[in-house]
Amino acid sequence: MYHRLRHPLRKRIIEVLGERGRVSFTDLKREVDIGVGKLYYHLEILGGLVMQDEDRRYMLSGEGRRALELLRVGDGGVVYRQAPEQLNSVFAFFTVRPVFRFLRRTPEVGLPLLLIVAVFGAFLNVQAGLDPFLFFLLDKPASLPIVTVLKSVIGPLFVFAFCDLASTYLYRRVGNHLNLLVGIAFSQFPLTIFSLLWLIFKKALLSWAPVMYVLFFAFQAWSIILLIAALNASKGVRFGQASLIVLTLTYLNIVFLNVPFLGG
Repeated sequence: MYHRLRHPLRKRIIEVLGERGRVSFTDLKREVDIGVGKLYYHLEILGGLVMQDEDRRYMLSGEGRRALELLRVGDGGVVYRQAPEQLNSVFAFFTVRPVFRFLRRTPEVGLPLLLIVAVFGAFLNVQAGLDPFLFFLLDKPASLPIVTVLKSVIGPLFVFAFCDLASTYLYRRVGNHLNLLVGIAFSQFPLTIFSLLWLIFKKALLSWAPVMYVLFFAFQAWSIILLIAALNASKGVRFGQASLIVLTLTYLNIVFLNVPFLGG
């Protein structure tokens, strides 16, 4: 919390919300007197201190009200702690934060990117003989191409529906549906890379089974991390909350894989 409150603009955001209660994005931007991009950036860092109501107006959470009390009391000689710079850099690299910020600021790019990722991913899965099942790619060369294409499209839509409903009913984060859908499509990118590698190096990967499994689960983990980042960036849920949603979905994916007529 102290790290979040270090910057004067973030302190001002907390103060404005504390004074006015519920504020629209436009009014908050005017009160703090910064650009749209900077405001999104600082709201992202504030994370769980700030939440949105049903009308997408910003307000303080319970944690945010405690932060406001700290600001009113004063620092009291507290030393602000920061995460190690190396850890921040590694996490920013794997979650590709600049991409999510760009997609959030330029929604007109989202729909074309969504279509490109969906079409390219489905094409690679068909060519590679892989059967997509949410976070898994099954080696089923005999699958009909139309079935593979449908699964490549329906899978991300199911992930979107689950994440959107969970974030709405568990954490009251509404709206930003297109941003979430585009973020989910982007989170499929690591699995698309694996499909490409499988298409090119299938014989080598099959002969080196341990390498194949390590490679797949590495790309799968990256995809899951990107999905958590997509939830955080689009719906504003904290990483811990987003992780709970995504890990629940991952567990359901594993369960479904053991149902014979679905994925087993």
